[in-house]
Amino acid sequence: MNEDKVIQKLLDHDGRLNTIEGKIDRVLTSDAFADGQDKVMKILTRLDEERVYTNETIRRIQTEIAEQNRVTSEHERVLDLVKRELHIF
Repeated sequence: MNEDKVIQKLLDHDGRLNTIEGKIDRVLTSDAFADGQDKVMKILTRLDEERVYTNETIRRIQTEIAEQNRVTSEHERVLDLVKRELHIF
């Protein structure tokens, strides 16, 4: 009779151990999932911050291009005046 109780207890403990292992696996999996989500959020935050700087750089370059176009137009106008004065066409 004692052997039957010991065997029954061993089977109960095996079942409980399997249940505990399953719970631990789920906890570890959910922790890994949360860590992955944290990494993704950090990447997305960094990309969003970089987008702001990229847009500002593009705006600055566009302003510089517009200024260079204005200067070039003025130079071409002056050059045309000089050519007319010198009768060079």
